[in-house]
Amino acid sequence: MTKSNTPTPKPAAPTMTLGEVMDSVNGQEEIDRWEAFLGSTPATVNWFKRNSIFVLKRREGLSVADAKKFVLELPVGELDDYFAPDAEDEDDPDEPQPLGKPETEAGKGAEQPEQ
Repeated sequence: MTKSNTPTPKPAAPTMTLGEVMDSVNGQEEIDRWEAFLGSTPATVNWFKRNSIFVLKRREGLSVADAKKFVLELPVGELDDYFAPDAEDEDDPDEPQPLGKPETEAGKGAEQPEQ
């Protein structure tokens, strides 16, 4: 392939930020871009979310075809809207505690570093 001396045309004035573009990508666009650049569609976090939303929509009574269409049309920025927030477990005894914080249960009675 020979290099062309024709300059690459400048893109039109941008109307979306990178974040806006990424948040607006729908399922079919995810498939298309992965297949265009990598030849296959990997299992990404977004695909696990889409698969879970598919299950939720099926449980709501949508057909397989309608649930699939619904999920593929969802923009990435709306995927988390279908899930309740994870509960934060503040009393996790396995979570490491910073030294020098005796006010926490895990830090009580712990030796303080010498300074």
